[in-house]
Amino acid sequence: MPLFVHLCAVAVGTPSSRQATSLAAAPADTLCSKVEGGVLALDEGRECRLPWEELRPLLRPTQPSVGYAWVLNIKQRNFANSKMAQASLDEETIPVAAGLGVHGDALYLVDHHHLLSALDLSGNNPLVRVHMACRLKQSSEVAIWNELFHRGWAFPHSIPAIAASNFTQRLTLSEALAAVPRQLRFTPTNQTLVDDPWRSLAGFARKLDASQLAPPDGGSCPAASKFCMRAYDSPCRKADNSAIPFLEFRWAHFFARAYQERQLWPSKGECRSCSATPAVDFSRSFVALPETRLGKSKDVDMAPWFEAAAQLVPLARGKAAAEYSLPDEFGPHAGNLPGVLNGMHAVAHPEPECDPVGCTTSAAASVQS
Repeated sequence: MPLFVHLCAVAVGTPSSRQATSLAAAPADTLCSKVEGGVLALDEGRECRLPWEELRPLLRPTQPSVGYAWVLNIKQRNFANSKMAQASLDEETIPVAAGLGVHGDALYLVDHHHLLSALDLSGNNPLVRVHMACRLKQSSEVAIWNELFHRGWAFPHSIPAIAASNFTQRLTLSEALAAVPRQLRFTPTNQTLVDDPWRSLAGFARKLDASQLAPPDGGSCPAASKFCMRAYDSPCRKADNSAIPFLEFRWAHFFARAYQERQLWPSKGECRSCSATPAVDFSRSFVALPETRLGKSKDVDMAPWFEAAAQLVPLARGKAAAEYSLPDEFGPHAGNLPGVLNGMHAVAHPEPECDPVGCTTSAAASVQS
């Protein structure tokens, strides 16, 4: 099936000598300044931390878009001030692949584009933990991009802001990759990544609790599963427990496709607790979603996005999602949707903690559950 590809501060100061000594004592918390050659020389499988403003210029995105509403939601939830920003980043590890860039060595961002876009938008400058997933050996930037794509570590596809009636336009891989920006900037006046509202909806749909979508039995979420009414799971790969790259973008494609193909939505017979017209109901909610304004000083109400995402749950948990296959032009990301859940019950199990991807992950296996 063809795809329509749309491409289009509070600074943390230098740590004290006592803090630096403490950080250097644990390998995962080593300051990158203590690594010979810095973060660009970090060995595969090793980690170090450095201030965001030092890391940002070294990063190369591997996707052309983010969901602006989802970025803003992360910023409001995690990065309201410098203390919250550091606490949030202490819980995260950013996987990168080192390789040749236009102006010398660069760090290709394998995951967490939304998290780092939200951080950049906040103006905070916490220490960020970097994990060196792989040191790419290719001698040209073109070869590196091909390696990233075939490993499943680049996703040069983005669904249009409003899913058009023609999912027929195609770009060659080189054309698609050329549209991926060469730097990550996300400020109120400068965004190098374009907006994909379907990716925002895929993010909100993964974080639904009982207050945003009541379980059919009227109960609450189990203690072990805070987001028990999520639309889909985010499983780890069975082979090595690593994360599946760009999982949410694949669901974003499916949601956009269903927006224009109503036969993909479940019937009343398939989902007795659902509305009789779920596709129409969602369409009305989607067109009514507010514009995402990044420069507002006050928090933006995200309730309309959660409400629209909740209407996608019957679709995601229905028969069509279980049978859907992403088209071949998705390359290593083609095939069945990962993390499909069945039925409208409250999910009892928590989402797993996956390990970072690494060079030993095969290209074919890196994107499969």
